[in-house]
Amino acid sequence: MCIWWQTGRIRPKDGLLTIPFFLLSLAAGVTTVWFQWNRGIAGESIPIGDYFERFEAAGYALWFYVAKDLVPVHLSVIYPRWEDRKQCGTHLDDVGHRHANVVGHEHL
Repeated sequence: MCIWWQTGRIRPKDGLLTIPFFLLSLAAGVTTVWFQWNRGIAGESIPIGDYFERFEAAGYALWFYVAKDLVPVHLSVIYPRWEDRKQCGTHLDDVGHRHANVVGHEHL
């Protein structure tokens, strides 16, 4: 894409010049998969639940990060494990109450 942007065209030679980057990407991907299978989750049983439980967990994660975007307090690189998934909704409740207060005061 950068080559096309700079020169206005893409030649077969340009494709050959990108091969080393694709090979490095492939090596990094294979290394990651090996690490996860042999070191990261080696032999661990990961309960993922049925379709609805996974869908619910994805929803909680989505709203957790939406809340962190709207009210960026208590940010962390790694968040503690949720023992109760309802915990992620507390920040979103705060956002909803603040929004309701602002909207309510505008109409007074």
